[in-house]
Amino acid sequence: MPLRTRNLLLVTLFGLYILLGLCIYPDYGVSWDEPISRTNGMVNLKYLEKTYFPAMLTPDVARYPDLQDWVDRDYGVAFELPLAALEQAFGVTGAAVYPFRHLLTFLFSTLGVLALYKTAAFVYRDYRAGLLAALMLVLSPRLFGESFYNSKDVVFLTVIALSTYTMTRLLWTPGWRWAVLHGLACGFAIDVRVMGVVMIPLTLAFLLVRLLKREISVRDLVIAGVTFAVTTVVVVVALFPFLWEDPLGNFLLTFGNMSKFRWSNQVLYLGELLRSTDLPWHYIPVWLLLTTPPLFTALMLAGAVHIGRNLLANRVALWATPAQMSELSFLALFLGPIVAVIAVGSVLYDGWRHLYFVYPAFLLVATGGAVAIARHVRHVRTLRIAFLGCIALALSCNVAWMARAHPLQNVYFNVLAGSNWKQHFDLDYWGLSNRDALRAILEADKSPLITIRVVGMTSLEPSTRAFAPSEAERLLLVDWVERPRYLLTNYRGEPKGIDPRRFPGYAPFYERKVGEEVVVTVLKRVDTSTEDAISRATRAYTEEEFKGLSYSLAPARKVAGATYVDLKIVNSGDQKIAALTSGNNPIHVSWRFLDRNDLPAGGFEPRLKLPRDIPAHGEAVLPIRIDRRKIVPGGTLQVDLVQEGTFWGQAIGMPPATLPWPAPGISVTSRAYTEAELSGLGFQLAPPRRSGGHLYVDLRIANNSGQRLAAMTTNNTPLRVSWRFLDRDGQAVGGFDPRINLPADIPAHGVLTVPLRIDPRAVVPGGTLEADLVQEGMFWGRSIGLTTATLRWPDDLARPAE
Repeated sequence: MPLRTRNLLLVTLFGLYILLGLCIYPDYGVSWDEPISRTNGMVNLKYLEKTYFPAMLTPDVARYPDLQDWVDRDYGVAFELPLAALEQAFGVTGAAVYPFRHLLTFLFSTLGVLALYKTAAFVYRDYRAGLLAALMLVLSPRLFGESFYNSKDVVFLTVIALSTYTMTRLLWTPGWRWAVLHGLACGFAIDVRVMGVVMIPLTLAFLLVRLLKREISVRDLVIAGVTFAVTTVVVVVALFPFLWEDPLGNFLLTFGNMSKFRWSNQVLYLGELLRSTDLPWHYIPVWLLLTTPPLFTALMLAGAVHIGRNLLANRVALWATPAQMSELSFLALFLGPIVAVIAVGSVLYDGWRHLYFVYPAFLLVATGGAVAIARHVRHVRTLRIAFLGCIALALSCNVAWMARAHPLQNVYFNVLAGSNWKQHFDLDYWGLSNRDALRAILEADKSPLITIRVVGMTSLEPSTRAFAPSEAERLLLVDWVERPRYLLTNYRGEPKGIDPRRFPGYAPFYERKVGEEVVVTVLKRVDTSTEDAISRATRAYTEEEFKGLSYSLAPARKVAGATYVDLKIVNSGDQKIAALTSGNNPIHVSWRFLDRNDLPAGGFEPRLKLPRDIPAHGEAVLPIRIDRRKIVPGGTLQVDLVQEGTFWGQAIGMPPATLPWPAPGISVTSRAYTEAELSGLGFQLAPPRRSGGHLYVDLRIANNSGQRLAAMTTNNTPLRVSWRFLDRDGQAVGGFDPRINLPADIPAHGVLTVPLRIDPRAVVPGGTLEADLVQEGMFWGRSIGLTTATLRWPDDLARPAE
């Protein structure tokens, strides 16, 4: 074919490909990782603007965390940072943000297609080889779909394809020009994902072998190697703001974090739910085999056999021509990372996307296989036509499948995967199908607030960003509500799906299929009057509006081995308390434990969202699951309600609900003790002692009766020890303020010793320490005449050291 005609053909094909992308990029939803990827870019953009261009810092960018406080500051942002800067420069906001990102991601990915074409055409000296390599990449269904929204793995694949081309040119003709270009490509790759460092030893190893084979001179090696290494280092540091303060230390930290990736959840693999940290060695080979068009795999195997035959023929020489050298480098780039990942047991999930970057090398080996087969059959017309027909038919089948599945090409499995894919593998782990499911709900349901709960493991929040704010605000994503209006699953973590028989009261509403495989399903509540009533207030509630609320805790109960406490919230007012306040912020229930001395044993960490409104003159009962590791035996469970980050008990003086927690050796009686039952008790205080830098006095309680006295009475109310000081004249210096729960029952004809920790600031030198027992708010010494325990305080312990 004449050069001019060939160039016209190539420009036309690439132009049509770009035009196709420009037409369909709005069709794709927002994937699960996109918001966090965008945030990575914005955090680094804030760092740049705040540090070097403060006049450019906008309120929208300023609201993002500072780089030093950001948990993912060690993620490369060579692509995300320019994306964030372009978004700001063009003033893209709201629902337009993610289509804008999809367009730029797709346009960037076309560079990978071009690089693959250039590499294959250069190595095999035939534009048809380059065209086949490019077509195989474009017509790989998963990679085509993800080229619009996967700004991590597909972008990394693209820059590795570019690095492969520059490596090929550098290995063929070592010199400073290609060394600089290769350094630029590799540095950029490392700053997208640190795994890009694989290109450095691969390049240097092949240059060294060329030197040993006397194919290049020492001067060539030094110029190429040093120029390549220096350029790579400069680019890595320049494009990675996290490295600027401590380039070596922060790079080593980044590399170390990559080797112990922060993710440990379950993945569905061959019908089993496995931890991402415990996957079998064959996880990557199986995923690669089942999600790559079979023809491509067959050609890759043919290419690998072709390379193996050349190796055997060349023996220690390894290669006889530059093309064979490149083929060997492609095979090393494909197999090396896979073998390394298997050997070190790297954390993997979401299929094999973390190793997409080996796919250009896979396709180049496949292209070599196709070239080798074509050379073998070129003289036999029937075989030549059959071979070309197989390639054309396979590529056509891919086109047809991708068109039917659009825009869900990301769920592609080939014929080897059989049927009922979702029973064996996670399908739409990106959550791309969620957007269309939510759109169907919004179009059919005009309610101001629509409750939706996910069944399985997917996030709907990213998909809501595809809608205008007025529409997105109608979607209430409730993982804490038992009876929402809609249930949605894309089968991740829920391979059995949501058959209506598993969810009585619900009926099918929407589903999306790819071929015969159902990818996403929505059920709707048949009788919406029985759904949990959830409404939204336009503002936070005031103290006056809370006056009608009260709450109490029931004793702990066991359910299936778990410990629960029921919180009962009573609303005696005329106003309903909505479960949501402004901005769809749910009201939370939070709890903590106090120790025996009523000191917090921890913060109000666990929070439960209010599952429904609290009706006027009504009530709501919330089961609270208690973490057994946080329980303080003999302490007190304290529960408070939280509104937009403000604790009601702290902010408006509404007392938290409390529940004394029993401890071993503690029993409960159903009533308060009478004077007759307490007549056998006697108290005695031992002399003060120091322990661990603190001052203690032991209260000895002797029970001379035949009845054990339980440490808790009605409603789990504990018996408590309280004490105060009297001055030298016997006058009370303060009230009976310090109180501790009785640590155990007082046995019949036995003794219980209770250590009292004395606050040195309360000590009255030469005065008297007086201790009493309290039962349901009554002091026994005052109410029933039981003699209190007293101890004259020595003068030499006036202010003991802490």
